[in-house]
Amino acid sequence: MFEKAKQRAAERAAEVDARAAHVYVSTLPIGPRPFKQVEVLTGERDLDPRKAWANLRQLAADHGYDAVLGAALTSWDNEGYPRFVAYGTGVQWTPEDGH
Repeated sequence: MFEKAKQRAAERAAEVDARAAHVYVSTLPIGPRPFKQVEVLTGERDLDPRKAWANLRQLAADHGYDAVLGAALTSWDNEGYPRFVAYGTGVQWTPEDGH
């Protein structure tokens, strides 16, 4: 029974990762196509900067955004441990003129 629950959790995690993998993240303030700016996003803080980036991408995917533009990473010291947080502007691609 524990193995089935563990397998279901792994399958859910893989689905979440697959959805987030399609989110375009760029430090540039513009995207490769026309977009509608939706909101500023701040991912969950983490000890690992790579995980902070992944948290931002996942947050964008959860909100149905296609990209995060102007993305940045910041950190601060918390009791001797660095904390990282990624943030940027969540956007949705818009239809391109003539398409």
